[in-house]
Amino acid sequence: MSRAASAPDALQAKRDKGGMTAGFSTTRGGTLIGGLSSLAFWLCLFVAAGLYAVVALSSKLHAYSVLNAEHESNQWRLVALEQQIGRMRQVIVAQQGDQAFVREQAQSDFALSRPDEQRIPVESHLTLHIGPGRPDVSRKPATLPAYVPFVHWIAASRSIGDGLLASAAALVIGAFTLLPVRRSAADEDGGE
Repeated sequence: MSRAASAPDALQAKRDKGGMTAGFSTTRGGTLIGGLSSLAFWLCLFVAAGLYAVVALSSKLHAYSVLNAEHESNQWRLVALEQQIGRMRQVIVAQQGDQAFVREQAQSDFALSRPDEQRIPVESHLTLHIGPGRPDVSRKPATLPAYVPFVHWIAASRSIGDGLLASAAALVIGAFTLLPVRRSAADEDGGE
């Protein structure tokens, strides 16, 4: 009998003897424990990778968030200035081509009126405002995402970053040492 033909028989004999293979039961319950162990192993590795990513990327994410908020604020200022320029161009066109508009603008600016004209007082927001006016280019406060203080806290504190990295290292070491790795039957037979 060759070695290849006897390998499945030897594996079956091991299963029949003790019902255990590499520390795991081959019964249904043993497969569940092995699956949970494998799930816990991978979960530890992903959490450790996440902790490392948080420490490594926190300063970059903070800088990006601040710059993005500043960019958005500048975009709003640019839109306000463009709207003001559009209004000023309309006033320039009207001043060049409409004498009645120029007359009304002079009366409005210098509070002049003709003797035969009757003026009705109105509220200030209803009066004619033709001049350049004051543009609303005040900077609106930048709205930062809710996670920015947390990211800044991690990026600014070396001790917190070191603690998170130590936790990640402990998770990786714990995953490899405490959680058993399942091996297939072919791996076990190859070692004998």
